[in-house]
Amino acid sequence: NDLMYVPRDQSEMNFVAQNASGSAPAVTVQQQKDAFDAFINQDPYLSKMRGKVTERNGSLQPYIVRFDLSTQLELFRNIGKNKHTIQIRADIFNFGNLINNAAGVSNFVNTFNPLTAAGVDANGVPLFRMTRVSNSINYATYRKSTSLGDVWQAQLGIRYIF
Repeated sequence: NDLMYVPRDQSEMNFVAQNASGSAPAVTVQQQKDAFDAFINQDPYLSKMRGKVTERNGSLQPYIVRFDLSTQLELFRNIGKNKHTIQIRADIFNFGNLINNAAGVSNFVNTFNPLTAAGVDANGVPLFRMTRVSNSINYATYRKSTSLGDVWQAQLGIRYIF
């Protein structure tokens, strides 16, 4: 985590307009102020730090809980002197995600700097631009994982023991 002053409100935000570039549209100063204000508001840690400098390693990823469910059934029969057993086993991995698709899903930190330095004004006040991500200045601190390990999975097993 880089240390950064979090503006108290939009009056402390100093942006410069961004010209259109390729498929990216032009972005006004007010659009950037609104987007950066929304970026701060969507993050609980940044919201709490308004008017202050962030702390080193102060922001933590959201806590994630995963649990699995497993059940097994044994059926057996004596045939002659031998015991023959059939085991049927069902496992559900990340069971919470089966119940609620938002549960048990990892969050990844978006690893870009939300601001880019754009120089200083006549009074020596730093100016910034919102970083464009996929031609947009509207984004969140975290993005949900889309990997197979973050969704529920089930497996069924049958074992014959003789």
